[in-house]
Amino acid sequence: MKDHMCGKKIISRDSPERKTKGGKPMAPKPRKRLRLARKNAIVTDGSHDIGKAVAMMFAQEGARVLIGYRSESDKNAAEKTAAAIEKYEGRGQAFAFNTTVNAQRMVDVCINTLGGIDVLVNTGTFNNTLNTTEAAARYMKKQKSGKIINVISPADIFGTNVQAYSAAKTRIVEFTTSTSRELGKHNINVNAICLEMTAEIRAEPEEIAPVFAFMASDDAKYVNGQVLNVG
Repeated sequence: MKDHMCGKKIISRDSPERKTKGGKPMAPKPRKRLRLARKNAIVTDGSHDIGKAVAMMFAQEGARVLIGYRSESDKNAAEKTAAAIEKYEGRGQAFAFNTTVNAQRMVDVCINTLGGIDVLVNTGTFNNTLNTTEAAARYMKKQKSGKIINVISPADIFGTNVQAYSAAKTRIVEFTTSTSRELGKHNINVNAICLEMTAEIRAEPEEIAPVFAFMASDDAKYVNGQVLNVG
């Protein structure tokens, strides 16, 4: 359209001609790729610390998350985490669940409520890790895919007992290695992340959480039977 008084062309605010740079059309900003879009995950202790940070990170990456808690005192914190996740519109859904009940029951609830289970993050004791892995693996074998991440967090489980931590870490490593061989043929990746208690510089949970997002994503589909020491 032209201004007949001065002969200048007037470009409306909504005109495509305004959406240019240097006379060339400006390309739209690319949308962030959500690495865990449409994935369903269980974080067996997502009420605080690293578990909470991982659950939040998973939601930001598009996952639906079952947030576990170990005791009634942790229930309120887990529910707050779930509520925070719900704020990610179109990205995450979450609910809290008591992980001290039968492991198979927990997996069944995840499948029936979220629609399946693609990722399992074990942040509890060795026995809980064993039971939950067995329950989740039954379903993952049927769908021929899955990610299992075993975690040992000394601050939560052992305090300053170095011997107990070392013994449990050894068991987790051995379990991860053997399970990765067994489940690898079903396209299920099993890895471990050990949060070191002797690190002089302790990373914040939010700084560690992206490692979990990577291990849970298809970007790590060729990573199996590995143990990462972080913290």
